[in-house]
Amino acid sequence: MEEIIELTIEDSRRTWRCEFCKVKVGVYRNFREVKEAIQRVSGVEASGKTLYFNGILLEDHECIFSHEECTILDGSWIQMDVAPVVTIQVSSPLTLTQFALVMNPEDKVRFLKENIRNKTESWWKLAADAGVEAHLTLSPPMSDNHTLRYCEQLTNGFVQCQIEAVLRGGGSGGGSGGVTVANRLELVISPKRKRGNFMIKMQVEGSVLVREIRGILDQYDKVLLIREDHSYFLTHGDDVLLDNRSLQDYGIQNGDKIDLVDQLD
Repeated sequence: MEEIIELTIEDSRRTWRCEFCKVKVGVYRNFREVKEAIQRVSGVEASGKTLYFNGILLEDHECIFSHEECTILDGSWIQMDVAPVVTIQVSSPLTLTQFALVMNPEDKVRFLKENIRNKTESWWKLAADAGVEAHLTLSPPMSDNHTLRYCEQLTNGFVQCQIEAVLRGGGSGGGSGGVTVANRLELVISPKRKRGNFMIKMQVEGSVLVREIRGILDQYDKVLLIREDHSYFLTHGDDVLLDNRSLQDYGIQNGDKIDLVDQLD
């Protein structure tokens, strides 16, 4: 019959109301099972615990009875280090207000992005269904493979989301044919009220009329966060772009930025 011992678990980060708890486990159990016993008593997630005995790390797969570096007996004290958390305040053009995400400092930046996308899942589905290629980047910029701990400027801090929506195809100019390579322009259209955090990219011919560009944008109004009544105008520098004029008329070049301004602004 397996011997049962009682271990006292000390919470080094004081996440419990009391500083320790007691668990009973069999001596042939491994430390993953000890963590599960702690979870049943304390309610703290097992995956977020690291256990130590006299400074020695106790690995999940190791057995209590046969541990090579230490002898754990009935009444032994085990130190538990619960993984710390960081709270990230997120500002996104897809939401009316900021929201907070509670993360582990060892989480990768890509997991932070996944959590942000999950918070705005309905928009990402809408974009995919409409055939719009969408990308999320964060400011300050950081690598997807870095941990949140490594990104010191992010820890318990603030990130701003930047959304890029890419429209495939575009106006043809004169209403016939497709966008040819020779005459193709890539435009960056930025809704002014989103303050640069939402960008629309599209390719068109230089001879395309402004009304054709508006027509393309209006097809994707919900994805592009355009008001339902389409009461907006487009500007380039100091010029307000008139519907019956072409991009060439305004000297618009490849890569130029066009602002989308609501009529009420």
